[in-house]
Order: sequence, then structure tokens, then C-alpha cells
Amino acid sequence: MKTNFKNLLRKVMLLPILLVLITTGKSQTYTTIANGSWDNPTTWQSGVMPSSGIIPVTAVININHTVSYSNSYLENYGVIKIVNTTGLNPQLLVPANVTFNNYVTGRLFIKDGLYTQHRFAGGGNAGAAQSGNFINLGGRVNIVNSIVEVAQDWENKLGICSFTNGSLTTGQNYITSATAIDSLMGVSLSLGWHGSGDFKATNSGNYFQNTRIQLAGTSGNFIVNGLTNISGDIDYITFKNHVTNVTSNGRIEFTNSVNVLGSLNLDAYCTVSASNYDPKGKFSGPQLLNCSLNYFPVNYTIASTALLTNGLQFSNPVLLSGTALQPGAVYSFQAIAPGVDATLTIDSLVNGAEITNIDDNGASMGYSNSFQPVIKSGNIIGRSYAVFTFKFYQANTSSPLPLNIVKASALDIDGGSTLKEYADIKMGPGTSAIYMSNTSDLAITSINAETVRGENILGIERTNIDTASYSNMIIATNQNISSFSVSYGTITSAPSTAARQFSLYMKGFTIPNQAILPVKYSSFNVVTNNNVSTLKWVTETEINNSHFEIERSVDGKNFSKIGQTAAVISAIGGSRLYEYVDNDKFLVNTNVVYYRLKQVDLDGRYTYSNVVVVRLNTLNGIKMQVLPNPFVETLSIQFESKVNVTAQLQIVNTQGQVVMLQNSSVNKGANIIQIMGLSKLAPGVYMVRLYANGTFAATQKIIKN
Repeated sequence: MKTNFKNLLRKVMLLPILLVLITTGKSQTYTTIANGSWDNPTTWQSGVMPSSGIIPVTAVININHTVSYSNSYLENYGVIKIVNTTGLNPQLLVPANVTFNNYVTGRLFIKDGLYTQHRFAGGGNAGAAQSGNFINLGGRVNIVNSIVEVAQDWENKLGICSFTNGSLTTGQNYITSATAIDSLMGVSLSLGWHGSGDFKATNSGNYFQNTRIQLAGTSGNFIVNGLTNISGDIDYITFKNHVTNVTSNGRIEFTNSVNVLGSLNLDAYCTVSASNYDPKGKFSGPQLLNCSLNYFPVNYTIASTALLTNGLQFSNPVLLSGTALQPGAVYSFQAIAPGVDATLTIDSLVNGAEITNIDDNGASMGYSNSFQPVIKSGNIIGRSYAVFTFKFYQANTSSPLPLNIVKASALDIDGGSTLKEYADIKMGPGTSAIYMSNTSDLAITSINAETVRGENILGIERTNIDTASYSNMIIATNQNISSFSVSYGTITSAPSTAARQFSLYMKGFTIPNQAILPVKYSSFNVVTNNNVSTLKWVTETEINNSHFEIERSVDGKNFSKIGQTAAVISAIGGSRLYEYVDNDKFLVNTNVVYYRLKQVDLDGRYTYSNVVVVRLNTLNGIKMQVLPNPFVETLSIQFESKVNVTAQLQIVNTQGQVVMLQNSSVNKGANIIQIMGLSKLAPGVYMVRLYANGTFAATQKIIKN
């Protein structure tokens, strides 16, 4: 009670001052010029410090560096921007015990930055638990490409929070309530590191897109209740702690009052038991019980927006020892940076790969200061590659020299239909990587704690070393590095001895400004009738637009082109209207379909629209559910029919072969058919198909353990 009274008294005493500031003050901007304390004049431009404790509505605070906050409370009525404008990664470091209250006039913007309040003393995943919350009380919060950590609760009340790309970790809960509007797009949540922690949405509006949620505590739940409006796509909800490998007894649970707007897709979940999963039918999608997925910890790094001038320059290699272009050969690079030399060793050539040029800097060949080897594929099906190791030394000595930050940009990782390039960059524990474009041709994966891989997946060939093709680049980075290695090679589906040139640019890279899109959409909708999908979209503006490619997926991840529509030359009332009809017979065997538009510029560059999820109509009024999934020996087929029918159930393998067939007469209403004796089926993925009176009615993907 003393603490509550003290806080109340402080707010009452400060209220008159605050009202004066809000109603009469002139706008004042404060901008950092160096890392330091919030309360230190040397941190701020012209030595003018913003107030702490209460941030008035007149204040605009630009944090471009690492700033340590020291007051015992933080109440924001103004604007706080933690935004990367200098090439540094800005951070607001808030001590324990502080609750950040963001009020109705408050605005918090974080872009390519960090908001950090350690959940454990000193950081990390264990230790002495810290206190402190973030509470949005009607304000606006916008976070992009950033990392957020809160000691206890992240809570959105009344206001609007938008988080796009990044990670958020809490010691306790993630809560939305009281008509708050909340969106999580490309975000990984890790909750409950103090031993519990819920994801809880009550009477709020929640939107997801490629969201992953880990409830890492011992007793947390994923709960959606009340008059909550919810939609979007969730990749994974897991109750397995990636540090302890313990799966808690938490539940995924919805109440019947929850309203799904459009659709709410869930790919997979991990609970200690299938009985802990009770979404009340609100989820669509595969909804696979799978505890083997490895999405956590999140290996996420913030993109630098400035071109570094102190990068490393690799040119004119000199053979020091060994046979040129062969394993064991050691090359010297002099003056890669002021006072720094380097050696390059060819460690190995794997599966027949050959090096034909150690560093090709010919015309139209990328950057002359990049490391650009030419490597021939090994005439096999599979991976063939060369492994190189770089070591850094003090100039003209043999003394190893650790570098504070090393950035390696792998350029032009392209390919074709049967040959695709990849790069493995190993910089030791803590290695991380970022995409250079939100329409990347590549997939980034963590091979282990020390190595990241950028691998081409689209198979689009680029001319020479295309330094403007951001879709084919990744940046790997780490700190305090005296050596690192890179594996360059190809993965082939047909034997090849093609010579491929690679390029490793040892500098930071300017992230292209993607805010100005070639096409601005007014709407994109899909209407279905009798398993025919009609796609309609309207563009508000178009710049250099060539055409649209229509892409379709059954899992929301792997898309393929199904059609193409040319750009409309003239606009009607400033807008351009498009329509595409998908009546593929393929749709008859599909319950859920995902559509997106690939907009292609005149110069070949492209962007993607949002993804629209469609649940197709089922014939004969039948809706089916197959349990358990995954299964071992027995399946229970549950479905409702509006008429009496003769039903045929098929189990089909991935080769399209029917491995089980069973006929039954079913009545109008609820029906349950048991299929037993399936233990002899090989583990893998199958489809259950239901035919009614000889007509396809429903299907569901299942997994045999």
C-alpha cells in the first residue's frame, strides 16, 4: 500500500505541471550525439538534455546511440524515437523496477534498434529475476526490424501497437486488452522466463503474420477470450523451453465468444498433450502437434542503414605457400585496413569442386575490393563446395589481431532450375545474418551456433555479379573476430561442372529504401464459389509496373505461379482494377488455399502483396476432422453430413497411391468412422480423402509417427 500511495501522490503532485506542459509548451527536439547516460549533457546535441521521469507532450526525443536511462519511472506523453540514422544500432537501456507507461498522446517508434530492460540481472536466460513493465495506455507504438526485452509484462491497453520483424522477450506476460489493436508480423515472442507467463488477449483486436510464440515458463498459457477479434497466420506456438528442453503443462485455449475475422491459420504447435489444445475450432491450417521444430532461440540482427567506410579491402592476393588453387594453399592480402593484413587458406574442396580463379576482379565482376573466387561444381547431384579461412594480423607481423566488428556481405547468390548457389559463413558463437531485401530469393538458416547459411531457393539467374540485386544478398556479422571461414558452392539436381563466380564484400551495405513501392494496393480479395476462386485487386498507384504473377500455395510457405496478368495501361478514376479466376481441378482436393500477387517491374525487380487465405467450399455439406494427428495405429474420422450418403474413405501417400480404402453408409448428422490396423504404414505424411456418393467431399493432411 505504501508503494501504491507513493505512486499516486507523485502523479497527483506532478499533474498540474504536466497539464501546463501539455497545453502551453512549445515543441522541443532532443537528439543524441554519443553513447552515454540520459542525464549526461555530453550525450545530447548542444548539451541540452530532455527531462526524465515524465516526458511532456512537447518533447521529441531522437535516440540514435546507446542511452542508459536512470530515473525510477518513465511516463511518456511525447515522442520517443529509437531509430537508426547514423549506421549505429541505437538502444534505450532501461533499469529494473521501472514501468514505462505510454499515454494517449505518447508515441514510441523503434526502427533498427533495441529497447532493453533485462529480465534477469546482467542479461541472459537465467539468474536473479528483474521487475519492470511496458504498458501502452492509449498511445501509439510502432516497431520495425528491432529487438525488445522487458523484465516482466508487455501490455497493450486501449492503444495501437504494430511490431514488424524482430523479437520480443518478456520475463512474464504478453497481454492485450480493453479494445487495444495489436499486430505482430514476422515477430518471434518468447514469454515467461521468470517461471510463468501467458499470452493473453481479452476484448482486443489481434492480427498475426508469420508469428512464432514460445511460452518458455513453467505454467503459462495461450488464452484468447472475451470479444476479441483475431485473424492472420501463426507459424508455431510452443510450450517447450529451448534452454531447458522442458515442455510445460500450458494450454492453448479459446472461448466461444472470440470472433475470427476472415481466417486464423496455425501451422504447428507443441503442447505436453493433445488434450491441452482447445482452440474451439477457431484455427484453420495444418495445426500439427510437433515439438521438434527449432525456431528458438531467434537469431536476429538489426540491419545497419549506413554504408561503412572502414570495411575490409581484399585485392591482389600473393601465394605464400602450397600449390595455387589447391587445398592447403595460403595467400596473403596486404593492408586490408589501416594496420591490418590477412591470410586466406584453402581448407578443402568437397565432392569434386574445383577453384579456377582465387580472386577474379575483371570487368563487370562485382567489386574489385571483394573476395571473388570462381568455383566449378563437382559433376554430382548434391552439394559441392570450397572452404576458405581468413585470418587477421597486425600489419607486417604474425600477431593475430581481433577486429571489433566484421561484416561479410555475400553478393549475387543466384542459380537456375537445376543448380543453385549457397554460402556458409562461420564467424564463431553469436554469428548472425540479415536479409538485404524483403523479397529475397534466398533462405537464411542457422547451421549451428557459429554458422549461417544463405541459400538460393528461387533459381533466378543474374548477370555477372549483380551488385544491385539485393534479393540475392545476405550480411553475416559478429564481434571480436580474428578469423572466420566461408564455404562457397552449389547444390545441384543434375550433374554439372559449371564455373560459378562468388563475391564476398567485406563492408556494411546500404539497405535500399523500400518505403516507395512501385504499386500501392487499395484492396486484394478472393471470393470462392463451388471450388472456384476469383481474385480481385485494385491498385491506387503504379510506377514502372510490367505485370502481376498470381501465386498459390497449400501450406502458406511454398508458392508457385499459376497465372499472369499484364499491367492495365489506363486507370478508371485514378484506380486500376484486376481480376483472375482460378478454376484449376486441383482445388477440388484442397480445403485451404493461400494466394499472393507478385508485382514485377519493367526492369525485372518485384515485390509481393499480402497473403490472402481462402477456405474452399466442401461438397455435399460435409465438414471433416481426423484425430489424432499425428497418429500411430488408429484414426477417428469425424464429420457431419446434411444428407444420407454412401461414404468412401481413402488414405493416400505422397506418391498418390491409395494405401487404405473403406466404404460406409452414413446418416444425416454427426458421424464417426474408426480406421484401425494402421501400424504397418510407414512413418510419413498422408492424405485422408472423403468421397460422398462418389463425389469428392473433404480432405485432411495427417502424419504417421
